[in-house]
Amino acid sequence: MVHSRRWMALVLVAVLGACGKPPAPAIEPESAGAEVAVTIENHGWVDVVVLYSHSGIWERVGTARAAGTTSFTIPWRKFAAGGVTQLKADPTDGGEPVLTSQLLLTPGKLVVWTLERRLEQSSVAVY
Repeated sequence: MVHSRRWMALVLVAVLGACGKPPAPAIEPESAGAEVAVTIENHGWVDVVVLYSHSGIWERVGTARAAGTTSFTIPWRKFAAGGVTQLKADPTDGGEPVLTSQLLLTPGKLVVWTLERRLEQSSVAVY
């Protein structure tokens, strides 16, 4: 009877120990899921085309609609070594485009760019 209780206790400990969740894997920069999220809060009245720079080349991300919030993701593999980039908002009405300062990014970061009606008053934050 004593042996069966010990046996049951060992089985119970083993079963309960197996129920724990493994830790979430870290995102490796080279993995397919590594990306940077970009949210554009456009307070203006005009749609803007959003671009980002990598290795001296501007690449289109998408269009941020007027008076709305739009989200994009950019695969990490698209960034040059070091993750330094800039964003550009190019108004569809032919107005003057605006650039962010240089941003230092890593996989999993979130960039929130708030575009004001007067684009030169816009602000950017990286989380």
